[in-house]
Amino acid sequence: RAPLAFNMDPVSAFAASGTAPGSVQARVARAAALAKRLAPDLLEARFLRASGQVVHEAGGGEAQELGVMAAAAVLYAKALVEAGFGVEEAFARVTLGLAVDGEYFTSLAKLRAARAIWGRITAASGVEVPARIEARSSARMLSKVDPWVNLLRLTAAGFAGAVGGADVVVLAPFTDAIGHPGALARRQARNTQLVLMEESHLGRVADPAAGAWALEQLTDGFARAGWAAFQAIEQAGGLIAALEAGIVQERAAATRAAIEAAVAKRQTGLIGVSEFPNLGDVAPTMDEVDPASFARPMPEIAAEGPASTCTPLAPMRLAEPFEQLREAARRLTADGAYPKALLVTLGTPADYTARLTFTRNLLAAGGIDADIHDGTDGLPAGARLAVLCSSDARYAEEAAAAAAALKAAGAAHVWLAGRPGELEAALTGAGISRFLAAGMDALALLAEAHAAVATPSVGTEA
Repeated sequence: RAPLAFNMDPVSAFAASGTAPGSVQARVARAAALAKRLAPDLLEARFLRASGQVVHEAGGGEAQELGVMAAAAVLYAKALVEAGFGVEEAFARVTLGLAVDGEYFTSLAKLRAARAIWGRITAASGVEVPARIEARSSARMLSKVDPWVNLLRLTAAGFAGAVGGADVVVLAPFTDAIGHPGALARRQARNTQLVLMEESHLGRVADPAAGAWALEQLTDGFARAGWAAFQAIEQAGGLIAALEAGIVQERAAATRAAIEAAVAKRQTGLIGVSEFPNLGDVAPTMDEVDPASFARPMPEIAAEGPASTCTPLAPMRLAEPFEQLREAARRLTADGAYPKALLVTLGTPADYTARLTFTRNLLAAGGIDADIHDGTDGLPAGARLAVLCSSDARYAEEAAAAAAALKAAGAAHVWLAGRPGELEAALTGAGISRFLAAGMDALALLAEAHAAVATPSVGTEA
């Protein structure tokens, strides 16, 4: 028997949109008043959802998400008390909301930390109310390209939610980043949860992660950092004041910048996107939906006081920068196909396989396909971009001559996979203009690659 949950969350709506008709505090008070009016007939219903997911989707870290969740829980509990609830019942009418993603150890520990933070808040309020946690799959982890990998991401998220002790787990369809889901995506979203619940029995064991040293340490670290973030918000005057002052947004932006840098350098790899991309992937069938067929005008909402504003917590998707490159790549050729680079291997497979694989994956992440040519005999003429792939030892012996051969065959740009080391001056003098290596800014490099492979008559406009 599932209790009814209204999941009213006016503060998350305000944080995401950056505006509210009238005072946000008044909106919270109205939600609490509605809860008070309905409570006598809905004895087990939960009315307000104290969620930190809006911060997660905007690039915030675990501590920031937990801090916002805790601050929202306190804000909503206070509003319910002011509406006439007792303290214990006020907390019992609030659901906690957190995001879960493919990093299941992190998500699992975050859920466990949320219970610890909730317990500390309720104990300080003089009551003992068990937390009810709703875990929703992260939207920022989903990709448009090769969306089938999202099935794995969502399964990991669902696993983390169940093992982490969430009372409710909500998984999105795996095509959510593309558009309105078809029947397959909707069925998979439901079936994934059923398999985890009914076949894997993940909900039958209470806190299976308890006692695992690594997870206990991770949980404790998140709980302490989340509590510190909560205290900082409260010191700023509470969640609404912290949002209006930009404190929450500023801290989320710093974490987001670090996440985006790690994605750009492929230190955070995205399977099917920045790692092992599949340029031949076929998107699943999507339902055609005409919004005009069901759209209705929104009723006018009476504003109570001047409008509240804040800097919106704009959502992100980790895969989006690479997806934009993939889309732009098709506009670089006259026929709309993915452009190609020429990868020239030197020596034996033992010499070139590792760097050949690295280069193919790197270029494909930006929508550039590869033609592979063994050695410098019979080089095709007029390649827009050629990349040499081999070992350091082979480069010392053959790279300069190979670059000269490519230039003689009309290659417009010659690059080399690997760090040049002491050979840099000689290789640059031979016509090699770029060196590819792990840890570099892949997005910046792929933008250069687009300019290199573009058909001149088509251009490089993204």
